[in-house]
Amino acid sequence: MDEGRSELDYNILIKFFFPLAVFPILVSLSHTVINGALARMPLPELNIAIYTVVKSVSGIINGPSIMTRPLFTSIVEDKNSYHLVRNFTLLLVLLLFIILMMIGITPLGDIVFRNIIGLQNKKEIDLATSAIMITAFLPIVVSLRNAYQGLAASLKKTFLIVPGVIIRVIAIIIFSWWISKNNVISGVMAGCIAFVAGIGLEGLFILGGLKYRFKSILNAVKKLPPSCFDKKDLNYYKILKFFIPLGFTTMITMSIQPVIQSGLARSSSPVSSLAAYGVGWTLITMISGPLRMLHQISLVYHNNADNMKVIKIFNLSLGLLSSIITVIFALSPIGYFVLYNLISVSHEIALLSNKVILAFSVFPLARAFRETYWGVMMKRRTTTIIAKAKSLNLFGVILFLLIVLGLLNVYFNIEPAVLGAIAFTIGEFLETILIKTQAKDI
Repeated sequence: MDEGRSELDYNILIKFFFPLAVFPILVSLSHTVINGALARMPLPELNIAIYTVVKSVSGIINGPSIMTRPLFTSIVEDKNSYHLVRNFTLLLVLLLFIILMMIGITPLGDIVFRNIIGLQNKKEIDLATSAIMITAFLPIVVSLRNAYQGLAASLKKTFLIVPGVIIRVIAIIIFSWWISKNNVISGVMAGCIAFVAGIGLEGLFILGGLKYRFKSILNAVKKLPPSCFDKKDLNYYKILKFFIPLGFTTMITMSIQPVIQSGLARSSSPVSSLAAYGVGWTLITMISGPLRMLHQISLVYHNNADNMKVIKIFNLSLGLLSSIITVIFALSPIGYFVLYNLISVSHEIALLSNKVILAFSVFPLARAFRETYWGVMMKRRTTTIIAKAKSLNLFGVILFLLIVLGLLNVYFNIEPAVLGAIAFTIGEFLETILIKTQAKDI
């Protein structure tokens, strides 16, 4: 019996979602390992701050490649659609690679990091422009991984996802240990190499797993369920029309962090604020990371009102649990122990990072609610709503930062890193509210 058409229960959802949930936790763990290595190298706060900035700027440009996962899940259903989507993805990857490389080798890098982000020290800018030439390879490895993750999700073979990311984490741990012990290259460069190479290993494993199980990717494609697209009329224009709102959404999503970092870079304590916010954000993504995969549940299993009721309860329960865990982490000795003893940031950064994490504590609820509706909208191809809501999110963040960092903080004297977390949370709730108002029939 087809699980998507049968009566849906929580056992089915747990079996499907568990590997998807473990994936972002392990991904966040890999980022934490990298931050831990940077904290043990010379100039730790500078390395963490510049690495955070480079990763965010690269994320903006690379953002559209992240959406290759729902692109493959939503559209690919046969040999023709697979080839069309694959070729579309290759052109996208080439474009993003060129843009990122130009930031690294042309004066555009100085404009981005000095004038937009707000870095002023020449050493900081030189480190950032050199590192971004490594992260220019992100579109290649991210598209490889996400494309075949999308196929695995459509085939309900999500168990293939976890071993790949475990290999990634192990490789990063070994590399980070070697780098922190020998100091053969700068911390920022080492962090970027570990970041890009780790994703590449993960993608190769998933590709190999699909080929091993189905003998070839085309054999795997033959097993896919039909999509909502008319395969007879599918062309690049329809793929582009579906993809543009999703790609735009991801670019805005990735822009939010650099916007916040730009505000922090112009604060009274830029390096400590950027470092504490970067470490806090990495840990909160480990706790709430599984929630960003919740749209896969409604994308694959939403077929009727009864299924949607089960999906909503399941998703919102996970959002509430993530918020509770975040509060416990921030307010108990666990948070300080992890930050100071395991990641090895300074006492001051550990205390400030804990405050940042607490400020993030309610946003998992908004993410769980939003992701539930994202999957349905992707399935219905109403992706323009997603883009509009994300634009409102960014507008809210910018407005809050302008008001608070520029005016209110003079009177309340709240740490800039904490204000950054509050700004992010407000933006997430604004986006969720708009998504809900546009999804009255779901």
